[in-house]
Amino acid sequence: MGLVDAAITSAMALQIFKPKLIAMSGICAGIEGKAEIYDITIPELCYQHDSGKWSIDGFTPESYSIQLDHAVKLKIKDLISQDHFIKTIFNGISPKRSEIPEHSEQISTRITLGTLSSGSAVVADKDINTVISNQHRRISAFEMESYALYEAARLADFKPMFFSAKAVVDNGTPGKNDDFHRIACLISAKTTIEIIKGLLN
Repeated sequence: MGLVDAAITSAMALQIFKPKLIAMSGICAGIEGKAEIYDITIPELCYQHDSGKWSIDGFTPESYSIQLDHAVKLKIKDLISQDHFIKTIFNGISPKRSEIPEHSEQISTRITLGTLSSGSAVVADKDINTVISNQHRRISAFEMESYALYEAARLADFKPMFFSAKAVVDNGTPGKNDDFHRIACLISAKTTIEIIKGLLN
C-alpha cells in the first residue's frame, strides 16, 4: 500500500465514516536481535524513517513521532497480556512446513507494544536496514503504512482511537521471501480483531 495510499485511504475513511476507531493489520520487517518471525509489534510510538534530507554527506533523518493515546495503550497492554490471547490468535491456523521458521518446531509469536517506523519503499538491503535501526535505539520493526494511519487519526477533528498490529515476515535484507506472509497476515488480522473487540467493549 505505502505511506501515500495509506494516508489518503485513512483520511477519507475518517472523513466519511467518522468511526470510533481506525486500525490496521499487516506485515513488517523485524530488526535483527529485537524481533523474530511472526512476532507482532503494536506501535506505541511510530515515526517515518525516510523523512529528512539527502545531501552530499548522506541522509540526515528528521523524524516526527506519534504516540498511542495513553488510555488505548493501557487497554491494549492489558488485552495482550491475558493468558488466552495468543491461544485465540493461533486457533484454527495450520501451518505448512515451509511456513515454520528454520530451527523451530512450531510457529509462535510475541505480541508487544513497541517502537516501529514507516517508510515509502520496500527495504531489501542490509545497509539501509542499518540506517533504519540506528535511528532509534528502541525500534523493533519497520514497514510502509502505520505512520500514515497514525497521523491521519491524530489530525482528525473528532479524535478516534487508533492502533496498528504488524507481524514480522523478514528482516529487510536481500534474503527476504514470501514464505511467512500467509500466517503473518492471519495472526496480525486476528490480533487486530481481538483488540478492536476489547477497545470497543
